[in-house]
Amino acid sequence: MGLEVATAPPTTVSREEHTSLTSSTPQSFGDIPPILRFEDQVEITLSPSEGSSINYEGRIQGKLWVTEA
Repeated sequence: MGLEVATAPPTTVSREEHTSLTSSTPQSFGDIPPILRFEDQVEITLSPSEGSSINYEGRIQGKLWVTEA
């Protein structure tokens, strides 16, 4: 698990849509998009630890999407 730079929102569904999609047995549960848990404008400060694969340090502003995935 890690940070991913996204240029568009991830494919997600609401809790209500998820309930509807899982109310009957789908062909594959893997085809159901994850539930969007949180979305907001944020500002974060990155300060990677030594040996980290993140090669950026400083402040970043943008939109944060948190899914169950």
